[in-house]
Amino acid sequence: MGEPKRRIGAPGDANDLHMPALRSSLFGVLLALLLSTLYGCFGPLVNAASQGNTQKVRALLDQGHTDRHGQAIFQASCNGKTEVVHLLLERGGNANTVSREATKKLGFSALQCAASNGHAETVSLLLKYGANPDKRAIELARQKGYTTVVQVLVDAQGSPTTSPAPQPAARPSTTESAPPIY
Repeated sequence: MGEPKRRIGAPGDANDLHMPALRSSLFGVLLALLLSTLYGCFGPLVNAASQGNTQKVRALLDQGHTDRHGQAIFQASCNGKTEVVHLLLERGGNANTVSREATKKLGFSALQCAASNGHAETVSLLLKYGANPDKRAIELARQKGYTTVVQVLVDAQGSPTTSPAPQPAARPSTTESAPPIY
Protein backbone atom coordinates (compact mmCIF):
# COMPACT_ATOMS: atom_id res chain seq x y z
CA MET A 1 0.00 0.00 0.00
CA GLY A 2 2.95 2.28 0.22
CA GLU A 3 4.05 4.76 2.76
CA PRO A 4 1.28 6.75 4.51
CA LYS A 5 1.12 10.44 3.72
CA ARG A 6 2.63 12.62 6.36
CA ARG A 7 1.51 16.11 7.06
CA ILE A 8 3.97 18.98 6.68
CA GLY A 9 5.78 19.59 9.91
CA ALA A 10 5.31 16.07 11.20
CA PRO A 11 8.09 14.87 13.51
CA GLY A 12 11.12 13.89 11.49
CA ASP A 13 10.11 15.95 8.45
CA ALA A 14 12.65 18.49 7.20
CA ASN A 15 10.04 21.20 7.69
CA ASP A 16 9.69 20.22 11.35
CA LEU A 17 12.74 22.33 12.12
CA HIS A 18 10.94 25.50 10.96
CA MET A 19 7.64 24.97 12.76
CA PRO A 20 8.72 26.32 16.19
CA ALA A 21 10.04 29.46 14.49
CA LEU A 22 6.79 29.82 12.57
CA ARG A 23 4.78 29.34 15.74
CA SER A 24 6.86 31.84 17.67
CA SER A 25 6.69 34.45 14.90
CA LEU A 26 2.95 33.89 14.53
CA PHE A 27 2.62 34.28 18.28
CA GLY A 28 4.74 37.42 18.13
CA VAL A 29 2.58 38.88 15.37
CA LEU A 30 -0.63 38.11 17.25
CA LEU A 31 0.79 39.53 20.48
CA ALA A 32 1.88 42.72 18.70
CA LEU A 33 -1.56 43.05 17.11
CA LEU A 34 -3.26 42.59 20.47
CA LEU A 35 -1.01 45.10 22.22
CA SER A 36 -1.37 47.68 19.47
CA THR A 37 -5.15 47.30 19.65
CA LEU A 38 -5.18 47.69 23.43
CA TYR A 39 -2.53 50.37 23.78
CA GLY A 40 -2.30 51.95 20.36
CA CYS A 41 0.43 51.59 17.76
CA PHE A 42 2.48 54.43 19.17
CA GLY A 43 2.88 55.84 22.63
CA PRO A 44 0.15 57.65 24.52
CA LEU A 45 1.29 61.09 23.33
CA VAL A 46 1.10 60.14 19.66
CA ASN A 47 -2.27 58.45 20.13
CA ALA A 48 -3.73 61.45 21.95
CA ALA A 49 -2.33 63.81 19.31
CA SER A 50 -3.70 61.80 16.39
CA GLN A 51 -7.14 61.82 18.03
CA GLY A 52 -6.98 65.57 18.65
CA ASN A 53 -7.24 65.23 22.42
CA THR A 54 -5.61 68.54 23.38
CA GLN A 55 -6.20 68.13 27.12
CA LYS A 56 -4.56 64.71 27.20
CA VAL A 57 -1.63 65.91 25.07
CA ARG A 58 -1.13 68.87 27.44
CA ALA A 59 -1.29 66.58 30.48
CA LEU A 60 1.19 64.12 28.94
CA LEU A 61 3.60 66.92 28.05
CA ASP A 62 3.30 68.27 31.60
CA GLN A 63 4.15 64.78 32.90
CA GLY A 64 7.37 64.80 30.89
CA HIS A 65 6.38 62.95 27.72
CA THR A 66 8.17 64.26 24.65
CA ASP A 67 7.63 64.14 20.91
CA ARG A 68 11.28 63.28 20.41
CA HIS A 69 10.80 61.74 16.96
CA GLY A 70 8.07 64.10 15.77
CA GLN A 71 5.42 61.39 15.43
CA ALA A 72 2.84 63.31 17.49
CA ILE A 73 3.12 66.42 15.28
CA PHE A 74 3.12 64.23 12.19
CA GLN A 75 -0.04 62.30 13.17
CA ALA A 76 -1.88 65.41 14.37
CA SER A 77 -0.97 67.22 11.13
CA CYS A 78 -2.15 64.33 8.97
CA ASN A 79 -5.46 64.32 10.82
CA GLY A 80 -5.92 68.10 10.76
CA LYS A 81 -5.77 68.46 14.55
CA THR A 82 -4.56 72.06 14.37
CA GLU A 83 -5.00 72.85 18.07
CA VAL A 84 -2.82 69.89 19.04
CA VAL A 85 -0.22 70.78 16.39
CA HIS A 86 -0.12 74.32 17.81
CA LEU A 87 0.39 73.02 21.35
CA LEU A 88 3.20 70.70 20.25
CA LEU A 89 4.90 73.47 18.28
CA GLU A 90 4.60 75.85 21.24
CA ARG A 91 6.30 73.22 23.38
CA GLY A 92 9.29 73.05 21.04
CA GLY A 93 8.12 70.69 18.30
CA ASN A 94 9.64 70.80 14.83
CA ALA A 95 7.41 72.09 12.01
CA ASN A 96 9.61 70.27 9.48
CA THR A 97 9.26 66.87 11.12
CA VAL A 98 9.30 63.83 8.85
CA SER A 99 7.56 60.57 9.70
CA ARG A 100 9.99 57.98 11.07
CA GLU A 101 8.24 55.27 9.07
CA ALA A 102 8.32 57.33 5.90
CA THR A 103 12.02 58.15 6.12
CA LYS A 104 12.74 54.55 5.23
CA LYS A 105 11.01 55.16 1.91
CA LEU A 106 10.54 58.57 0.31
CA GLY A 107 10.12 60.73 3.37
CA PHE A 108 6.84 62.49 4.09
CA SER A 109 6.76 65.67 6.14
CA ALA A 110 3.98 66.80 8.45
CA LEU A 111 3.30 69.66 6.01
CA GLN A 112 3.04 67.27 3.06
CA CYS A 113 0.67 65.01 4.98
CA ALA A 114 -1.55 67.92 6.06
CA ALA A 115 -1.54 69.26 2.49
CA SER A 116 -2.38 65.90 0.95
CA ASN A 117 -5.36 65.60 3.30
CA GLY A 118 -6.65 69.12 2.63
CA HIS A 119 -6.05 70.62 6.08
CA ALA A 120 -5.49 74.27 5.11
CA GLU A 121 -5.55 75.60 8.69
CA THR A 122 -2.93 73.07 9.79
CA VAL A 123 -0.82 73.85 6.72
CA SER A 124 -0.96 77.58 7.56
CA LEU A 125 0.10 76.92 11.15
CA LEU A 126 3.03 74.71 10.12
CA LEU A 127 4.16 77.39 7.67
CA LYS A 128 3.93 80.04 10.41
CA TYR A 129 6.31 77.90 12.48
CA GLY A 130 8.81 77.57 9.65
CA ALA A 131 7.76 74.50 7.68
CA ASN A 132 9.25 74.36 4.20
CA PRO A 133 6.55 74.92 1.53
CA ASP A 134 8.15 72.48 -0.91
CA LYS A 135 6.95 71.54 -4.38
CA ARG A 136 5.93 68.07 -3.24
CA ALA A 137 3.42 69.47 -0.73
CA ILE A 138 1.94 71.66 -3.45
CA GLU A 139 1.74 68.78 -5.91
CA LEU A 140 0.09 66.47 -3.36
CA ALA A 141 -2.60 69.06 -2.62
CA ARG A 142 -3.04 69.87 -6.32
CA GLN A 143 -3.49 66.17 -7.24
CA LYS A 144 -6.33 65.87 -4.75
CA GLY A 145 -7.98 69.13 -5.74
CA TYR A 146 -7.34 71.08 -2.53
CA THR A 147 -7.13 74.50 -4.19
CA THR A 148 -7.15 76.45 -0.91
CA VAL A 149 -4.18 74.45 0.37
CA VAL A 150 -2.36 74.91 -2.94
CA GLN A 151 -2.89 78.67 -2.74
CA VAL A 152 -1.67 78.84 0.87
CA LEU A 153 1.49 76.94 -0.09
CA VAL A 154 2.15 78.95 -3.25
CA ASP A 155 1.69 82.22 -1.33
CA ALA A 156 4.08 80.97 1.36
CA GLN A 157 6.84 80.26 -1.13
CA GLY A 158 7.37 84.00 -1.52
CA SER A 159 6.89 84.83 2.14
CA PRO A 160 10.01 85.98 4.01
CA THR A 161 8.97 84.05 7.14
CA THR A 162 9.12 80.71 5.34
CA SER A 163 12.05 81.34 3.03
CA PRO A 164 15.32 79.60 3.79
CA ALA A 165 17.92 81.57 5.71
CA PRO A 166 20.04 83.82 3.49
CA GLN A 167 23.44 82.51 2.48
CA PRO A 168 26.53 84.45 3.62
CA ALA A 169 27.77 87.01 1.13
CA ALA A 170 30.67 86.08 -1.10
CA ARG A 171 34.11 87.41 -0.23
CA PRO A 172 34.82 90.79 -1.76
CA SER A 173 36.99 90.74 -4.83
CA THR A 174 38.54 93.28 -7.14
CA THR A 175 36.19 92.28 -9.96
CA GLU A 176 32.51 93.02 -9.93
CA SER A 177 30.42 90.07 -8.86
CA ALA A 178 26.73 89.26 -8.82
CA PRO A 179 24.83 89.90 -5.57
CA PRO A 180 24.36 86.85 -3.31
CA ILE A 181 21.32 84.72 -4.00
CA TYR A 182 18.86 84.54 -1.12
